[in-house]
Amino acid sequence: MKILIVPDSYKGTLSSVEVAETIKSVLEKASDCDIKAIPFADGGEGFCNAVKSICKGETLYAKCHDIYSKEIDGYIVTFGNTAAIECAVASGLQQRKNVMQSSSYGTGELIRFATENGYKNIILGLGGTGCCDGGIGALSALGVRFYDENQNVMKMPKSNDMNFVFGMSTKDKVKDISFTFASDVENEFFGKNGAAFVFAPQKGARKTDVEELDQGLQRLNAFFKTDVSKLKGAGAAGGICGGLYSVYGGKIESGFDILSELCNLENEIKDADIVITG
Repeated sequence: MKILIVPDSYKGTLSSVEVAETIKSVLEKASDCDIKAIPFADGGEGFCNAVKSICKGETLYAKCHDIYSKEIDGYIVTFGNTAAIECAVASGLQQRKNVMQSSSYGTGELIRFATENGYKNIILGLGGTGCCDGGIGALSALGVRFYDENQNVMKMPKSNDMNFVFGMSTKDKVKDISFTFASDVENEFFGKNGAAFVFAPQKGARKTDVEELDQGLQRLNAFFKTDVSKLKGAGAAGGICGGLYSVYGGKIESGFDILSELCNLENEIKDADIVITG
């Protein structure tokens, strides 16, 4: 008998890798079945570890900044010519929830680190973030310049800086990045179904903050060369998806579908007698 184990993480308790290995170890003690474990994720926390397990990838470590500009240890996972990066690693939601002072700058630093090491093909896991800055932080780390009313460059811009953007330049951006955005949501960049109204409250935003953030996202979109206002998924990760897409383009796909393709899940399921998930 063939048993396939394909779990997501059990949030706050075990990663998908730990869940998969725990179930597998118990079954191996109790039976002589052919057992295979494939840790899974939807684009949020645990996405990189799932990619590493499936693709036999390598972890590279780098310094970056969290959502409140504190320097932390971050990482990416590489395989072939591709780097998998989780927004949640640098820009993850924290116990302290002050979304107006948050930035996605650290996610941009990890993307830049990947490109400097020769990985221009980026799979970006969206989800689990604590910011709502429309990606201006990440874009700034990648060399895109945002200017205030005095035409000064904004350094490490935060979520509450969006309404004070008076100019944008992509002249010095890191070039030739191919993005695949891994997301489990289809929310738009702004509006009632957008990043601010749907996700900012769980990141600490009050009603007035939500309205201010939504106005900021609208303002940003007016400066983007590519209009992302109706792009499904643009609101993922506090708008990081929409911000990066507006400059670099790319593909927005289900994180589950990306991992399914990497591990040929459909055939794995067809070949199994029992599938255990959770």
